[in-house]
Amino acid sequence: MHPHTSHTPPPSPSHTAGSDYTTNTRMIVFEPRATSQTVSVATLTDQSSEDPEQFTAVLSNPSSGATIGADIATVTINDNSLVIINISPLASANEVEGMIVFTVTKATETSRTISVLFSTADGTAIAGNN
Repeated sequence: MHPHTSHTPPPSPSHTAGSDYTTNTRMIVFEPRATSQTVSVATLTDQSSEDPEQFTAVLSNPSSGATIGADIATVTINDNSLVIINISPLASANEVEGMIVFTVTKATETSRTISVLFSTADGTAIAGNN
């Protein structure tokens, strides 16, 4: 196997190094019998609730005698600030009350709008048209 040296340039601007992950640029050297190397990129924890975010890792500048096959890896960082939404459990309601009220709560503070679909499904009670 030929020695293969590659270089990872700064990641794409869609994700910010220093707020979501640490930047990593280094030479990867394959000794004559080596077939794989690992590169670590640390993720950073923040207190913001956010959608999954992406950055890219890129291989470039192979040494003489080597070529690059797959040169880009897209990485998705999933948020650790999971937004928890609950619906109040309701044990029973009387037909004559005419209305059942549920309380839906968001247990996590967020800086973004969160939505959840509410629907009903028949059990032993059957939905009617009114």
